[in-house]
Amino acid sequence: MEPLRRRTLLLLGHHGPAGPSGAFDWNESGLLDAGALLRALRHRPVVVLHGHSHHRFWLRARHGRPHLIGGGSSTERPGYWELQVDDHRALEAVAQPLR
Repeated sequence: MEPLRRRTLLLLGHHGPAGPSGAFDWNESGLLDAGALLRALRHRPVVVLHGHSHHRFWLRARHGRPHLIGGGSSTERPGYWELQVDDHRALEAVAQPLR
């Protein structure tokens, strides 16, 4: 288990722990145990990818919080994220629109 703790973990879920503002918002995130999840991930090399919110956003890691990437809506603003993850400190993310 110890070697895995050093690797960057990609965590995928439907509900994210925060909305585009970075704060919990029932309509934008909806994850009831968001605080517990963020405490469990604190200072770990994690990138959290999630849906639910119709906004496409990236909240960069800071103060022990992991990167939070909201996938956005495929019907309102069609597009996707292109990620390059060498490790959680060198994450590159570009939102790509569908044409």
